This record gives sequence, structure tokens and C-alpha cells, in this order.
Amino acid sequence: MEAIELCERTTSPVAEVIKAGLLKHSASRQEIKEAMEEAALSEVPKLEKNLNLLATLAHVSPLIGLLGTVTGMVQAFQVIQEKATALNPVSPGDLAGGIWEALLTTVGGLSVAIPAIVAYNFLVTKVDNMIINMERAATELVQVLKGEK
Repeated sequence: MEAIELCERTTSPVAEVIKAGLLKHSASRQEIKEAMEEAALSEVPKLEKNLNLLATLAHVSPLIGLLGTVTGMVQAFQVIQEKATALNPVSPGDLAGGIWEALLTTVGGLSVAIPAIVAYNFLVTKVDNMIINMERAATELVQVLKGEK
């Protein structure tokens, strides 16, 4: 069947779902739907394959930045404590290292998190649209195969 060959040449989850339905073209409506649902169940995890990794990166990077912020502030307060214990005045330069570390790690964490969140949301939307297209194509194919359209 030419349509099956076209699906085999097309590297798309929708094509895989359609191919599964076409292979069952002479079966009952329910069997066709089940074949396409099984194909979709196999295709969706492929689409979502690395989304969890990207989501984890987006969630963890601000926390790493926050951890650096806290360690930088700890460093600044240690300098204050050391100077105060020795009865020496504290200058802005004494605190600059810790504050610099705190700000730098915050910038680093946010610089990773912001693009990761944008990329994650973009990819989730693409996956959701692909799933909708698979469902729509499956419904239309059943209707065509069973002469309803």
C-alpha cells in the first residue's frame, strides 16, 4: 500500500500512528483505534525523552546560584566577625569578596535557569501540539477507513 510506504519514509510520530492504523485497515473500528493508541503510547515517550533533564536543570540552577549567594554572604559575615573580634574597623573592601561571590553565583544560576525554562516551555508546547496532531490524525483516519468521511 502506497500510504504505508509513505509513512515508512516519513520520520514523524504522526506517520507512525497513521501507519499502525493503515496496517489494520480491514479490522474493526476498535482494533484500528487500539493499534494507533499503542503506536502513540510508544511515540510519546520518545518526544518527552529529555524534557525531565531540562526541567531539572531549570529548577536546580537557581538553587545552586542561591547556595553560592549564601556562601558568599557567610564569607562576608566571617570577615566582619574576624575584624570585630580583633577590634579592627571593617571597610567595604573587606566585604567585597563575599558580596562579589554572592552576586556572581546568583547571576550564574539565573543565566542558566532562564533559558532552560524558556526552552522547556517551548519544547513542552511542541510535544503537546504533536500529541494533538497524532490524536486528530488518528480520528480522521478511522473515519476515512470506515467510510464516515
